[in-house]
Amino acid sequence: MIAIVAIHGHRALIMFDIGCTTDIISPQFATIAKVPYGYLKDPVPLQLGTVGSSAKLQFGTNVNIQIMDIDDVEYCNVVNINQYDTILGTPFMHKHGIILDFVINSIQHGTKAIQAMSTVEETIVMARRHAV
Repeated sequence: MIAIVAIHGHRALIMFDIGCTTDIISPQFATIAKVPYGYLKDPVPLQLGTVGSSAKLQFGTNVNIQIMDIDDVEYCNVVNINQYDTILGTPFMHKHGIILDFVINSIQHGTKAIQAMSTVEETIVMARRHAV
């Protein structure tokens, strides 16, 4: 599911991904949002779902994430991802009890909920981002 969320005080296009076992921020967004990041002492292999793909997690940072009533500093790996500013995976969702409701297309935390983007809305946002 996709939504606009505040990351380090800036609006960010976020993918909530139940198949991702880490939380990720793109280096481009980190630079724009002035999020400092540094080298990891021991790079970690990044498992991807395609044959022959390999990468290593080499950078990390702590960022402030604000969504619904959550305002917390979270560790994110810095990875050159395409399309989204941040991917929030199972670590963030488990820690905060985030529920993705695919029936009504919402992202829920306790009694709070935000509407995820529809496919049409996501397509429009992506077209605008890549129109430059």
